[in-house]
Amino acid sequence: MKTENVKTKEQRGSTAYKAHQEPLIRMVKRDDVSRQRTIVVRAAAILGALLVGGVLILFMGHNPILVYAEMVRGSLGSALVIRDTVRIAIPLVITGLGIGLAFKMRFWNIGAEGQIIAGATAASYFALFWADALPSPVLLLVMALAAIIAGGAWGLIPAIFKARWNTNETLFTLMLNYVALEGIRYLQF
Repeated sequence: MKTENVKTKEQRGSTAYKAHQEPLIRMVKRDDVSRQRTIVVRAAAILGALLVGGVLILFMGHNPILVYAEMVRGSLGSALVIRDTVRIAIPLVITGLGIGLAFKMRFWNIGAEGQIIAGATAASYFALFWADALPSPVLLLVMALAAIIAGGAWGLIPAIFKARWNTNETLFTLMLNYVALEGIRYLQF
């Protein structure tokens, strides 16, 4: 015989029962937030991050204002530095856009680093061994295609395992980052 756990009126009204039903903090997307409020919240988040970072920098014994100024100077201080900043930022931005698609589909791919390494390895192969055989524009196109195919194939590995054996794609993609890094070490030495 199945017995039901029926709560009395006093138990349902108690704080302990309510705390069990509703989480302490609940995050939900709010569609009714104005554009101005969104801007204020984001600005407050950036300011808060700078303040917390400043406190940590201060605890390490440095002047936060000088450290932040040096960070800006080091990333935007001259034309050469700006070019280097853009060169480093472009792969990260493109990777973020690609990962955004996976996150939108509720696949938690944290293996973007491994996919970048696989793509860079494939592109480097053509840059090293086909540079004399192909004209530069064709070589760049071949390198881009090789990088896309290799990075996609690297991302396909956890997708196949997820579809076939329902593996955890978060752990799988994370571990593949280390496999890709070891592959680079192997090729270096």
